[in-house]
This record gives sequence, C-alpha cells and structure tokens, in this order.
Amino acid sequence: MENDDGLREVVESLKSELRVSSGLPRDGQSESAGALELLAGVAAGVPSDGGRKSGALTRKVRGTMFRLTRWYVEPFVLQQRSFNLAAVRYIAELERRIAELEREHPSRDA
Repeated sequence: MENDDGLREVVESLKSELRVSSGLPRDGQSESAGALELLAGVAAGVPSDGGRKSGALTRKVRGTMFRLTRWYVEPFVLQQRSFNLAAVRYIAELERRIAELEREHPSRDA
C-alpha cells in the first residue's frame, strides 16, 4: 500500500512537470489558452521517407534538399513561434484580466 502512495506522488509530480513544460493549462489558466499555447509551436518539419522504397541517390537528394530548405526556413519559423507564444500569453493575460473585472463589477443585467 505504501508503495502505491509513493507511485501516485511520483506520477502526479511528473504530470505537473509535463503540464508546465508542454504548455498545457496550469491552475488559473483557461483550457483554451492552454490549447492555443500547444498549437503555437511551429516547426520546419521532418524529413520524409517518401512512403516507398527509393534509391540511395534519391534519398541523398531529398535529405540534402530538406537540410537546405530547413536552413533557409528555420529563422522564419523561430520568429513565428516566438510571435505565436507571445500572442497566446497576451490573450491569456487579457482573459484573466477580464475575468477579474467581471468578478469585481458583476453585470447589472443578470
């Protein structure tokens, strides 16, 4: 029984660490903001196998083209990722401030 409690603690600790590092909603953060933060990450892509067997020359050419394309595109992708994360954090902050204002000044119509 004691081992089960220790295991649960470890699992919960790992879940919270993953939530923080992956951008999942944290306490006090809306679920939509967490989802936006997950989608904000942009990547240049991964090389494709082509889906079928191809010759050694074709694989080398594709690999070289992928590396050259990634070298060219990666700076733009990094800028876009930074912008996306900043926008998501700003939106989350605005959501928090709106909720705070709604708590302080409830609508008289309701």
